[in-house]
Parts: sequence; C-alpha cells; structure tokens
Amino acid sequence: IVAFGSSNTDRRIHGLHWFDWLDLGIKQTYGRVAHSINAGTGGDTTRDLLSRWDADVAFYRPHAVLVTIGGNDANPEKELGADEYRANLQALVRRTRGLGAVPILQTYYAADLAELGEPHAGNFERNQQIIREVAGAEGSELVDHHARWEPVRLRHPQLFCGLMLDALHINPLGNAIMGL
Repeated sequence: IVAFGSSNTDRRIHGLHWFDWLDLGIKQTYGRVAHSINAGTGGDTTRDLLSRWDADVAFYRPHAVLVTIGGNDANPEKELGADEYRANLQALVRRTRGLGAVPILQTYYAADLAELGEPHAGNFERNQQIIREVAGAEGSELVDHHARWEPVRLRHPQLFCGLMLDALHINPLGNAIMGL
C-alpha cells in the first residue's frame, strides 16, 4: 500500500502518523498481509505527484494507492485551478489502475478556514467536493474524512482545535483518529 500526497501524508511531526495507525490496524486485524510505503512530500500539488509518479509509486508496484492531495492545490499562489486539479486527480486514478492497483482517494479532514483566509479557504472546500466527484465518476474508492470532520469543526470548535496542529495539519491525536 502506498500513501501518496503532500504534507498531510508526509511524516512531519513526532508520534505515530495516520498512515502508521492504519498500517498497525491492518496488521493487528489481518496479520502482516501488506507493507506500507509513505510517499508523502510536504508542499506538493497534484502536478508534483504526477511528476514523481514513476519513482515514488509505480516503482513499488503497489496493490493499493491512497491519494490525499488538494490543500496546496487550493493555495492561490500555486495558480492551479479547478479544471487542472480535477484532470490531475483523474490522471492519478487512471495511472493507479494502469498498475493493476486499487485507487483510493481521500478528502482532507476539515481545515481551519478562518485561518486560511480567502480565496484559499474557498478553493480548499471546492477541492474536497472535486475529490468526491472524481471518485464517483472514475468509480474509485473514497474515504471522505472531510464529511466526518467538518461537523466536528462546526459544532465543537474547541474539540476540533484540539486535533489540529495548524490550519491544514492534524496533530498526533488527530493522526490517531484519522488513521483508525
């Protein structure tokens, strides 16, 4: 299993990461039936994922690829619009299938939209919807973290803040929750 994405996938803080928790859960439930490779790189966009696909995904010939990307694509400084984001996600799904692997798209957990500011926050929300649409149109698997985290952000802001490291990243407790 390859986890492919940006800083939300990259192991960037101390403690177990969401992908570590997922790996442990699989191992404890089913035994060592899979090996997990974290191919996250902070700061990446879908453009970057496509450019490093061969070395960081295809090389390993995975059975499944978890793709979690879109926060940096939403940054207006990256000049990456909705149409390009959608096309890049579709290309990632199709490349995954071309390897004979299962593509699994993931939305982000919720973000601190006020801290992101506009237009980044609006683009971020738009990208979560695009992930859902691409998964549906391409028939790929979808893990919609955003649908579970957004109600917590809105109804229980203090709890939500206790799971976040900053506007776009979860802390160790947030990683445990996401992974499990």
